[in-house]
Parts: sequence; structure tokens; C-alpha cells
Amino acid sequence: MNTRELPLIDAAVRYGSYPLVVGATAVVLFGGLAAGWPYFPTVPLIVAAALAIVALLERKLPFHAAWKWDQGSPRFQCNK
Repeated sequence: MNTRELPLIDAAVRYGSYPLVVGATAVVLFGGLAAGWPYFPTVPLIVAAALAIVALLERKLPFHAAWKWDQGSPRFQCNK
């Protein structure tokens, strides 16, 4: 992690976005199922949406800044 201090908004977005996604997913899942939504299309669609959001967040706000750029390694590596 970088040693510089993050501004409040950046820190809130970086460290609050994942708990927000997980919490919102749980609320929508349990709330929808409690309201009588059918299980089959509800759960897979909401989980897929949450996974897509997490993938986009990881792409935009990786845990380490160095993960954002290509390290110059080949796309496929084989051990010979």
C-alpha cells in the first residue's frame, strides 16, 4: 500500500465500496426472497450483477496500484 495518505473521499470509495456491494447484495437477495420473488432468476441474476460490479471495481481500484499495469510477462507461460 502506498504510504501517502488518501483523501477522505478516495479512502471512503476504496475501502467502503466492497462492503457496500456485499451489503446491498444481501439486502436485495433477502428482501426480494422475503417479498416472494422466485428463487431461480433472482439469486443468479443478483449474484452475477454483484460479481460484475466487483470485477469492475477491482479493475478500477486494485488493492495494490502495481496490479493495474502489465508487468511485461507473457500472456501464457509454460514450464518446460
